[in-house]
Amino acid sequence: MNFFVSAIVLAAGRGVRMGTQKLLLPLGGRTIMEKVVDVALASKVNEVIVVLGYRAEEVANVLAGKPVRLVVNQDYARGQSTSLIAGVKAACPEAAALMFILADQPFLTTALINRLIEVYQTSACLVTRPVFKGRPGHPVLLDASLIPELLTLEGDTGAREIVARYRDQVVLVPVTDGTMLVDIDTPEDYLRVQQACRAFKEKKRKREK
Repeated sequence: MNFFVSAIVLAAGRGVRMGTQKLLLPLGGRTIMEKVVDVALASKVNEVIVVLGYRAEEVANVLAGKPVRLVVNQDYARGQSTSLIAGVKAACPEAAALMFILADQPFLTTALINRLIEVYQTSACLVTRPVFKGRPGHPVLLDASLIPELLTLEGDTGAREIVARYRDQVVLVPVTDGTMLVDIDTPEDYLRVQQACRAFKEKKRKREK
């Protein structure tokens, strides 16, 4: 049985701790925003919606030509819940599930997105999310039956309260590489990610010799 999955990439925040629009920062020849969106587009999701807010026009420009739907959340300063709601309202009405992806996870993989979808399809759960050494992370996939509750969210906590409410119907998908769940919040985070990318490229170069 095929399930329609809408991916909602949350890209509206100001990134106050970074001090700039972090999604436009370069990483491996692309911006952070492009890396995350390209991973989502290569996965088994059926549509990719990108919710913009802070410096929306600039972020939209780097996504020009990509098969994504852009939604501008004018209320992004009121917290992440407003972006979740904007994404939910833009999603296909036929969607069986919604996957919320953070736009600042540079090591997110298509394989992880696909694995979350596969687990959802083969279990009776309402929520699937990855976990590394006991620590849950993103992306988070929620069954469409939770949409009415998503539309009532307020503040900056995202869907955390809904996930907690249905904790007995959450399936945690273990990952062996914690970098897949890393996000970028500060200049120090960005520096570490850059170093990790350079180290990966160097290892790859040596293998190819």
